[in-house]
Amino acid sequence: MPRINLRRLRPFLFGHLLLWVVAAHGQVEFVPSSCVPADSLLLIRNLDSRYQLALAEAPVASREIYAEALMDRHEGLLDLLRGEQFLFEPGVQVYVEAIFQEIIRANQLEPDPLILIGRSPTANALSLGNGIFIINVGLLELLSDRQELAFVFAHELAHDQLRHLYAKLDARAALSDQLGQREFRRQMKKAIRKGRTEEVAGQLQEIVYGQRRHSRAHEVEADSLGL
Repeated sequence: MPRINLRRLRPFLFGHLLLWVVAAHGQVEFVPSSCVPADSLLLIRNLDSRYQLALAEAPVASREIYAEALMDRHEGLLDLLRGEQFLFEPGVQVYVEAIFQEIIRANQLEPDPLILIGRSPTANALSLGNGIFIINVGLLELLSDRQELAFVFAHELAHDQLRHLYAKLDARAALSDQLGQREFRRQMKKAIRKGRTEEVAGQLQEIVYGQRRHSRAHEVEADSLGL
């Protein structure tokens, strides 16, 4: 997978950070997340905690389906972390988190977001449930307007607030005999083993947003709430 040229990215980020500082003048000081680690121990603990919390919320009748999907998500995130596919640069993190927090405050939400900046050049943002979000640097490069980014982030926050992860897992439990869980897990492990990080990210998205018919309805619902 190609690496992002940070030297090329920094002028873009500096300009937007400057705009953010001007826009934020006179507002309550923004305190960035403590999860921008030089080492990954704090982040791993955070991911472990979110995994355990999500598992504890699983309904007894479909606990096995929940456990498989949540473990796939957890292992996929850890593999992306070990593969150095996340960018831990405070300036980027502060800029992205500030937009998230502005949306959260404006809508009086109470999520505790964990925002990971993906190194991928693909313009994409993912809501993986339980307050976990991946924002690719490719999206930050593509959208030069802060309001455009805010719209995308609001959409992903809506997925989280509407608990679409749990709706998907409930649907998956209802159709578990048609899902081919073992084959799905085999394909994901194969992608991880071969270092195909874009494919791993795609598998993570499939874990969360599985069946297309339900996905379309959830996208419309997220758009409506995001607006």
